[in-house]
Amino acid sequence: MSAAVHVIQPSGDCVQWPADTLVARASATQPGSQGGSICGAHFRILSVSDGPVDKSSGTPYAYITRLDLCGKDLLTDDRASLAVSEAQSDYCKKVDLDPEDPRCARVLLSGTVEEVKNGTSEAEFAKEALFSRHPVMKTWPQKNHNWIFVKMNIKNIYVFDYFGGVRNVAVEDYYNAEL
Repeated sequence: MSAAVHVIQPSGDCVQWPADTLVARASATQPGSQGGSICGAHFRILSVSDGPVDKSSGTPYAYITRLDLCGKDLLTDDRASLAVSEAQSDYCKKVDLDPEDPRCARVLLSGTVEEVKNGTSEAEFAKEALFSRHPVMKTWPQKNHNWIFVKMNIKNIYVFDYFGGVRNVAVEDYYNAEL
């Protein structure tokens, strides 16, 4: 699946580009269910979407099972973070930027994750958002696997897009950005 890349300029006011253009992201949760030597370490890759192509909402949605460690953890401790890098597209490679170069923009969203209630218009939106960008999800086993749609309630946004350090972006500005 290809996506148009919106390049954030140093003075850019649009931080929502990753949620709109990149469909696979890293999500970190606080492990609670596995204990042992990795207790307290962050983990998990999730495929997420903030809406079907051309219907970006800015809110990340995911499709998880309650049987997975991530699902169990999020039901125990709803805190999570989501890292998105422009390196996930082909932009940084095309312009010869290392993923750690500040000009290869990245965004960190943090907040809480909650289950989307079945039978709601939001559940239908989450389903369309995820299944349109990740069609294989439609084939995942349904019976007895306890799949649920979840969404991130964004509390903090940090943008690393140029030299000089991180910028904190107001959540309201993020949702009001024109794409």
